[in-house]
Amino acid sequence: MTEKTGQARIIERATEVELRLGEIVFPLGVMAIFFADRGQLTFHQLDLGMNDLWSLVPEVKVDEGYEFFQVMVIKKGGQPLAALATGVDVNTTSHLPIAALFNLTQPGSKEVVVAAGAKPRVLENNHQPAGGLDLSRLLRDNPRKEFLRVADDEALFSVSVLSLI
Repeated sequence: MTEKTGQARIIERATEVELRLGEIVFPLGVMAIFFADRGQLTFHQLDLGMNDLWSLVPEVKVDEGYEFFQVMVIKKGGQPLAALATGVDVNTTSHLPIAALFNLTQPGSKEVVVAAGAKPRVLENNHQPAGGLDLSRLLRDNPRKEFLRVADDEALFSVSVLSLI
């Protein structure tokens, strides 16, 4: 019997939640819309313990003072692809909310891409301050009504931030 990774043990604790595809939803307070060919995406939510983020996303680089408390894991066909995490920036006096999207596939994998601009890029987990794709502005003032768009088709799992305005 093979031993489970830290990532697998954390994901195993998550509870599956239902999100409607093709409609605006608010997982962990982040405005988002999910699209999937064949409806193969599932969503699993859990509270994070002290070092759980580093077990879930081992190569993550997050500034000191950024504390993530909740995560929603996005799976396709039972395989984890990405994790949406929320928490607070304790470096600020008002403890501003933070959010980031992390790639849960193997390092170097091109399965999860950020579809921004003319050339999509692989979602990497080592961009500070929040690590991954920083979505904190979606939890703050957000005057442009920006939202997370996640689309899965047979060829690509892509994420982007779009605006309603």
